[in-house]
Amino acid sequence: MRGIVDHQRSYGDASPPGPADLAVALLLALLGFAFLLTFDPFERPVMFDPATWDYMSIELTRGLVPYRDVFLHKTPGAAFVGALGAAAGPLLGLSPVQGAHGLFVVLGAAGPALLYLVCRSSLGVAGAVAAAAFMMAFDQWPTAAVEGVRPKIATVTFGLACLFCAGRRSFLISGIWGALATLCWQPGLAFLVGALANCWTVEPGNRLRATVRLVLGATAPVAGLFAWLWSKGALLDLFQQAVGFNLSYIESKARGPLATLRALYRQVSGWNPVELLLLPAAVFGIAQAPRTVPAGLAVAGIVYVVMVLVSFQAWPDTILFAPFVGCMLGAGLFTLGTAGLSKTPVSVALCAVSLAAAITPVAPRLHTKLDFAEQRAQMLKLSDGLPPHYTVVAVSVPEFLIHAGKRNGWKWPYMWSGVDRFAADHTTDGFSGLLSQLEVIDPDLILIARRWSGPHRSAFRRWTRSRYAKKSVRVFPHLAPPIEVHRRLKRPRTTRGH
Repeated sequence: MRGIVDHQRSYGDASPPGPADLAVALLLALLGFAFLLTFDPFERPVMFDPATWDYMSIELTRGLVPYRDVFLHKTPGAAFVGALGAAAGPLLGLSPVQGAHGLFVVLGAAGPALLYLVCRSSLGVAGAVAAAAFMMAFDQWPTAAVEGVRPKIATVTFGLACLFCAGRRSFLISGIWGALATLCWQPGLAFLVGALANCWTVEPGNRLRATVRLVLGATAPVAGLFAWLWSKGALLDLFQQAVGFNLSYIESKARGPLATLRALYRQVSGWNPVELLLLPAAVFGIAQAPRTVPAGLAVAGIVYVVMVLVSFQAWPDTILFAPFVGCMLGAGLFTLGTAGLSKTPVSVALCAVSLAAAITPVAPRLHTKLDFAEQRAQMLKLSDGLPPHYTVVAVSVPEFLIHAGKRNGWKWPYMWSGVDRFAADHTTDGFSGLLSQLEVIDPDLILIARRWSGPHRSAFRRWTRSRYAKKSVRVFPHLAPPIEVHRRLKRPRTTRGH
C-alpha cells in the first residue's frame, strides 16, 4: 500500500484533467452509448431481476415506498435512479420503462469513460483508453447495461465517479458519489474504501481533513434516505430487510472457500475469450510494475475480492469486476509492450486490440428471442377475460406487472432463497398470516414463477387448490419452469378487501 501511495503522489494525481482528457472521455462515452444502442435496449423484453427493479422504479413514481410497500433485500438507490429515468421518459417521447432503461444505458456508457479518467494519470492516454475499452469488452458489463435497471451498473459508475473525485482531491464530492454507489448495492462500499486510500496520498498534515470531508460527503445521502424512509414509516423495515435478511442469508447460504472458488471459476470461464487469453500476460506485467494501477482502484478491487470470497451468489456479482479487469489489462499489457518497444506502435496495437475485443462480445444474453411488444402481447393474454379493475398477486413475475401497468397486490415480489421464511417470521401468525393477507386481498389472478419450493410453497398450493384453477403457461423468460397461472374459481359474496 505504501508503494502505491508514494507512486500516486509522485505522478501528481491531483492535477485536474485537461480539456483534451475530458474530450477523450466524452468521445468514449458517446462511442459506448452508440455501441450499446446496437443491442436495441428500448425494444428488448424485460426479464428476471432487472424487471423487478424496472417495476419498482416505475411504481416509485406512483408513490410506492421501498421496504414498506415491497420487500427489498438491497439498498434502494438503483430504484430511485430508475425512477428518475421513468419520470423523464415521457418527456422524451419514451414510455416510463424505456426511460428507466435509457438512463441505465447512459450509465453503462459513462462507466468506461470514467475509468479512463481514473487511469489517465497512471497509464497515459493509450493505456487508459485500452482500460476503458477492455471494460466494455467485459461481456457482463454491456449485458447488464442493456437489460434494464441493474443496481450493479449504477454502483460501478457512481463508484468510479467517487474514485475520480478522490483522485482530484475533491473528497466531499467523492464521499457523496461513494455513498450513492453503496446505496445502489451494499458492496459499493469498496469504492469508498478505495477513496479513503486516496486520502493518504495528500500531505500528512491534510490527511485527517481529507478523511473528514470524505465521511461528511458520504453521510449526506445516507442521512437523506434515512430521513425520507423515517417520514414514510419504513426505516425499521430497511434495517430488517437490507441488513437483517442479508446477514441471515450469508450465515445460512455462504459457500465454503473451495465451493466459492469453483463457482467463480465457472463464471470466469465464460468471460470474453480475448480477455481471458490476455489476462495472464497482463497480470505478469502488473507484477513487474504494480504502481501503474491507481491507488484507489487497486484498494477497491482488493476489498471487493474479499467480499466476493465471503458471499458469492451468481453471475451479476461479477459485474463489479469490470473496471478492475479493464485496468489490469490496460496497465499490464502497456507495461509489457513498452518494456522493449517504442511506445507509439505499442499504444496503437493495444488500442486496436482492446477496441476489437469491445465490439465483438460473445455473451448470449445480449440477444433475445423476442421483442418487447411480442412479450407484452403474450403477457397480457394471462389476464384475458378478467374485469377491468382486477387484482393480481405476482410472485417472481414482474414482467406481467410492467406490461399490465399493475401494482402487485402483495408486498412480496419473490419467495425464494429464504424470503418466504423471512416473510413468515415477520408476519403475525407466520405463514398462515400471509395466507390470511391473501384472503383479504382476494386477487382475481395469482402468478407464480421461479425457484420457490419447500414447506411454505406446499402450504400455498394447498390454499389455492379449493380457490383457484391452475394452469402452466410459458412466456419468455419464464420457459423452464413456466408460469403457474391461478384464476379464481368463484367470488365471495362479501365485500372484497383492498
